[in-house]
Amino acid sequence: MLMQTSQSRNAIRYVPWLVAIGSCLLAIVWLNTNASPKPSPESYPLTAIEDTFVYEGNPDANYGSAGALAIAGIDASSDPSEKMFEAFIQFQTINFKMHFDKAIGSSDWDVESLTLKLDWAFEAGAKPGNELFRSPISEKPRLTVSWVSDSGWSQGGGRPREPQFPATTTDGLTWNNSRLMAGASQSLAEETLEYPSTSIELKLIEDLRLALNAGRNITLRLSPATPDTNILLVSSQKGLGGNGMLLEVKVSRKHEHE
Repeated sequence: MLMQTSQSRNAIRYVPWLVAIGSCLLAIVWLNTNASPKPSPESYPLTAIEDTFVYEGNPDANYGSAGALAIAGIDASSDPSEKMFEAFIQFQTINFKMHFDKAIGSSDWDVESLTLKLDWAFEAGAKPGNELFRSPISEKPRLTVSWVSDSGWSQGGGRPREPQFPATTTDGLTWNNSRLMAGASQSLAEETLEYPSTSIELKLIEDLRLALNAGRNITLRLSPATPDTNILLVSSQKGLGGNGMLLEVKVSRKHEHE
């Protein structure tokens, strides 16, 4: 009898502790059930304000109003004298910055990710009609996307015309005047494109993130990653249909990372 009484007293002694532990567990469950989920990153689409391609084989020519962007390597043609094509795209970000400064607060958001979206002007295997462009279009072209810190350029108004392809040489970007920009570019991605459109996740390097946060214009350089790459992309001129270039920027509130 005495042993049972002692055991009862010991059990009663632990009741407050058990009640306290139970209350804590219930509180944790309630918080997890009723806590507000983290909002997903907010996105903002940037459309190209300037874009053009440049051609090593005609280094002083401008093709800013061609309606398509050519990117091709030196082995994309059977002609051994052929040279390289590269493209440059510029996006304005001041409206993007003003939008999130107003919606979230000028010091309360940060860029989380970047996605470049591209449309093909011709399907794989197609042969463009203009003799300036290589043919056929590659089945699986591979591009390198780089960031260029210099956005002080314009696309110009040059158009490739047959048979000699004259183009404006006094305004806009050309192969020759783009070389300093190209030399200072920083790689963001290398991707194999699939018809009819491709989305490329870009590496968010610190200098690029700071430029976006400050609302400075962004220039991207598209280069052939392999010598046999050959593709024509739809430009902001949309001479061949499609949506052109789009840079989707996602931002999140800074306190979400804390």
